[in-house]
Amino acid sequence: MNVSAILHHVMLELDEDPADINDYDQKFMMYLNMGYQLILRQHYKPRETYLSQADERGMVNLSGYDIDCVVQMQDEDGRIVHFRADAQGDGVYHTTARDEDVVVVCQVTYPPLSGELDVPRIPEHVHYALVQYICYKHLSSGNLAKQSRAQYYKQSFYEMMSMLKPVGTGSVTTYTNFYSATN
Repeated sequence: MNVSAILHHVMLELDEDPADINDYDQKFMMYLNMGYQLILRQHYKPRETYLSQADERGMVNLSGYDIDCVVQMQDEDGRIVHFRADAQGDGVYHTTARDEDVVVVCQVTYPPLSGELDVPRIPEHVHYALVQYICYKHLSSGNLAKQSRAQYYKQSFYEMMSMLKPVGTGSVTTYTNFYSATN
């Protein structure tokens, strides 16, 4: 579903005339992007893989990418490369790799939706959750009856989110020295 179709469904859910969408357009686009970023960052957690170069000091520069967090790094042979973010937080990472290519798996975010033909980069079966989120946000600032109706949309949204599996689900996670760090 593209943005136009999502907003059309919102108008139908709210028992409004779809021709009046211009009265709500800016507000609904704001709610749409709020819901979209919530889905991306907290529920879907999309991942992308980048190839980067570790310099002779083991520094990998990932600034300029839309990265939420680095999940894993591997060297050319597929071995795990240990890393930590630079204290300055500018997208530079200290690694155990020296002067070699590293494969970096990152949790990313996507830019906000802006055009009518933009399609959210989440699974198709979750697109309707954006309709529910917009309805929830719109109705939650109304009178008591509207707020009650808003709770239905909020609950429906979070039910759909509970069925959405993050991209990295099922992957193996290794904790090195986990118990010594939490002891």
